[in-house]
Amino acid sequence: MNRQAEASPGFVWRLVLPEGHVVKDGIFANLSVWESYEALHRFLYRSGHGDYTRRRRRWFDPMAGPTTVLWWVDAGVRPSLDEAAARLDHLRRHGPSTRAFSLLRQFDADGRPSSRGRTRGLPGRA
Repeated sequence: MNRQAEASPGFVWRLVLPEGHVVKDGIFANLSVWESYEALHRFLYRSGHGDYTRRRRRWFDPMAGPTTVLWWVDAGVRPSLDEAAARLDHLRRHGPSTRAFSLLRQFDADGRPSSRGRTRGLPGRA
């Protein structure tokens, strides 16, 4: 899937960890930057990745609260795992905002809420 993501239109960057995606205590982390929400959405749900997304309950235990966080980054910025964890914590504590939002409730780069749950670009402009 990583090669498919990297070859997908709109892909910018992904964090590569020596230990793979497992960070600690069975927690799975995948941190990437895309040119737009549409590009991310196409990869997540319309490519071969979509089959895995639909069957994720076979491999992952359900977790309370959001498990995915999105936010805007400036061109060239490569976010850290610590920043992602802090933003996920913010989303869980305060709900969607311009600082941290979800796949279902997004904000555009100017901080305006998306009218239909999707924005024209996130997380990260290339």
